[in-house]
Amino acid sequence: MYPPRGFDYIDETVEPACPKSAVYYRTKWEAHYEVARPLLDDGLPLVIVQPGVVYGPGDKSYGSIRGMFRNYLRGDLPMIPRNHYVPWDHVGDIAAGHLRAMEREAPGETYIISGKPRDAVDVLECAEEITGVSVPRVVSPKVFAGLASIMGITERIVPLPEGFEAEALRFFTDVRWPVDNSKASEELGITHRPLEEGLRDYLEWELAQLDMRGDAKGEPREVAP
Repeated sequence: MYPPRGFDYIDETVEPACPKSAVYYRTKWEAHYEVARPLLDDGLPLVIVQPGVVYGPGDKSYGSIRGMFRNYLRGDLPMIPRNHYVPWDHVGDIAAGHLRAMEREAPGETYIISGKPRDAVDVLECAEEITGVSVPRVVSPKVFAGLASIMGITERIVPLPEGFEAEALRFFTDVRWPVDNSKASEELGITHRPLEEGLRDYLEWELAQLDMRGDAKGEPREVAP
């Protein structure tokens, strides 16, 4: 569980207060501190691993970062926030981190297995280099905060499209996870592929999915093998 903001440094010793701004954060906190920790105290041989924002081929269609990337590829992502600073982790690297944590058999340990935090603008600029699809307009996180307030009222009256829910918009409101994975790197030997390599693997797959459905907008430049 990572605190949404307010920390200059996050390692396994950081214990944030229970966040109230989003069900996503609150339930992750409850799972970590009200379920997993008591079970550990009772002797359950449990190891906790903490990834970042996970992307990659085969992702589910709803409730993940995939929606943002699909909208970006279609040209339907109107804007992105500056100063949104989180780890972006390829699913293969996170799966390997889970396996290493299980193989080490160190009950009671917690490992941050996410990679290096990156700004969302950097991530989309890398995606533009791969696909030729332009980076959306970059705006202040305050824009997303204002939209979240409006949508919080609107969604009580009418259903909103995926990605426009107040909670989804809050995720892009000045979120910073300056994580330190040195413990997992040293004890588990985790590694993370470069962002360009991971995104290329994922975006090639995603473009193929969109092409099969015939709903991609524009003609991205050919992706080099």
